Amino acid sequence: SFINTADANMVDVMWKSDKYKAYPTAVAATPVDENGNITAMIGGQSLLLTVTRSSDGTVTMSSEFNAPAIASMIDDMIYAESAGQFLFLNGDKLTAAKDAVTRVDMTAAQIDPSLAPDEGEELTVSVTAIGANDNYIAVGLSNGTIYYTAATEITSSTQWTKITEPTNKIGEPITNIVFDDDTSDSFVALSSKKIIKGDTSLYCNIYDYVAEYRNISDPYVTTETQENPFEGVRLIGGAYSPTLDKYVVYGDTTEKLPNEDGVESYWGMIFTSDDGLTWERVYQGYTFTQRTMSKDDPNVVASYNEVRNGAVWWKNEGIFIISASISEHSGDSLISEDGITWTHRAYKDTGLRLNVDIAVGGDGNLYAGGSGKSVRKYTAWSTESMETINLQDKISGGWYLNQLSVSNEADPAILTYQNAEGAIRDNTVTGGEEIDKWSINANIQGSGRITDSVYSGDLNSFVAVATAGNRTTIINKGGSVTVGPVVSGGVICNAIDTNGEVFMLAGQDGNVYTAPDTAEFANSSLSAVASANGSANTMPLTNVFKAGDMFIATASDNTDSDVLVISKNAETGSYEYVTASSLIGPGEMAPGSTVNVCVDVDNQLNEVCTFTLISAVFSPDKRCVQIDTHNATVDARVKETVTMPVEIGADVPEGSTMRLFVWDSLEGMVPLTDVSVPFN
Repeated sequence: SFINTADANMVDVMWKSDKYKAYPTAVAATPVDENGNITAMIGGQSLLLTVTRSSDGTVTMSSEFNAPAIASMIDDMIYAESAGQFLFLNGDKLTAAKDAVTRVDMTAAQIDPSLAPDEGEELTVSVTAIGANDNYIAVGLSNGTIYYTAATEITSSTQWTKITEPTNKIGEPITNIVFDDDTSDSFVALSSKKIIKGDTSLYCNIYDYVAEYRNISDPYVTTETQENPFEGVRLIGGAYSPTLDKYVVYGDTTEKLPNEDGVESYWGMIFTSDDGLTWERVYQGYTFTQRTMSKDDPNVVASYNEVRNGAVWWKNEGIFIISASISEHSGDSLISEDGITWTHRAYKDTGLRLNVDIAVGGDGNLYAGGSGKSVRKYTAWSTESMETINLQDKISGGWYLNQLSVSNEADPAILTYQNAEGAIRDNTVTGGEEIDKWSINANIQGSGRITDSVYSGDLNSFVAVATAGNRTTIINKGGSVTVGPVVSGGVICNAIDTNGEVFMLAGQDGNVYTAPDTAEFANSSLSAVASANGSANTMPLTNVFKAGDMFIATASDNTDSDVLVISKNAETGSYEYVTASSLIGPGEMAPGSTVNVCVDVDNQLNEVCTFTLISAVFSPDKRCVQIDTHNATVDARVKETVTMPVEIGADVPEGSTMRLFVWDSLEGMVPLTDVSVPFN
């Protein structure tokens, strides 16, 4: 009804003319804009037609006829207002179009690269459904999977997130997707023969909805001693928030593990702690390390390429940031306001480059390597708040300055480098342009590769550690270099940090080395920090960072990991460390002890979840000698761990066993999980 009869006849004649011989199969329209204009897109056989009616009734049309990139039949067209694009199914692809000519096509393999066929084979998965609201765009594929992205303009680099499939997979083409309302992440979808209910975290056949969305883990116990949380993880580094008094470390699994679909992959892990010694895993998802596989065995990791300074607490913004920018998901990062709940930020949101350091300067701004001959400065974690400092005119050759450190001055000095080449910003230079503050040093570490650096206020210079030659190097703001102390025996140090009093260096031999952060540093010696309780770390150290009045060092042998908490002994004045692993003991169910019986509940329904948690203790002669019960309620749309403390009676015989149950209630006695036997 937005064009009059004469205009409609004109469109009809155009469509049916001998020249084009096409007919429409799909149409969508924009809302009326502030000027009273409305635009419709009409799709047909190898043709797109855009029709715009202005507020005065004028109708204009643009079209692309016999378009080779347009399938013979366009289907399921919608207009995504937040993206400013028409979305439609174009054969086996998704097409996002601003008008009849400006288009982006995405195959199923571009939405999920894991679907790409092997060389010589054809792509067998197609895009079969689309849906959008103000916050999300979703697509369904012919294999029954669903993906989503933010409702912003779709480009060739748009990142799509796969929604977790149900236990009983859909296994047939998704044919339609409709979100519940304009902002909800919940949707209803159709497949060839099924009705589907879901949101951006999970979807399933509507008949399985309650079971899938009211997830209750099998019951388990935690005793006063905990399991090592870093088994099977290679820790990379971390950060500390003095605002939250919370520690964060992160790394990747050292072996491929299956996801819910059975697809094996390396997983990134984030852990948090309130004291640096007891850690809890709070995140599993994006990996943080680029792996180089062995030429002899493609299943064996030969080396790791990771960001040395990839985690910060940004006080001005009140967030942790961890870089997850590797080739598989270039420019991605994870952010958290509390160190527990982490959300994803894509390259298009921040402009973060591939495999670059991040650091907070004394001016409160965030700095990042520029993935080339530049440095990036952020006042907020967004592309709109990013300023690029271009060093192109200063640097010749193929330099790639991805690492950096920043001083704690209000107008900070900056050292950015890769291998032995670097650029230094001298913040004492006044006047002129920003580029005049920078000097270039093509050989700041001889034949060695710089692995990490930190700024020293007392030295008014940067101190770096390297893999060869002089193990420490002092680099002043003008770019000149002074040799620093060396670890005896030629030990290579992977990382360095300072608290303004001492430097801490992370050695590949598993030792933490320290030296005074004073003007006498160049003439001092590096000495190893001792273990406080005799439990010495033997794993190579991967990183070290200042954490309040302590330091945290991460260690890994590329199979498992550990954390070292380094602090000053108040009596001796010397620094010493304690490993988190040395405080972990074996769990047991001893008479008179207390164990916590737990279940993890993820209630994604809009109604409360109630159940009864039961523990039963059996003597060696199979008699039930103790029963404890706990009625639990988990509110709608809440994810939490329900815990029932169980005090083991002093009269419980040695060698007793425990069995754990989760029932709907003592009256209903319907089991909701398998029986667990934590102590045999």
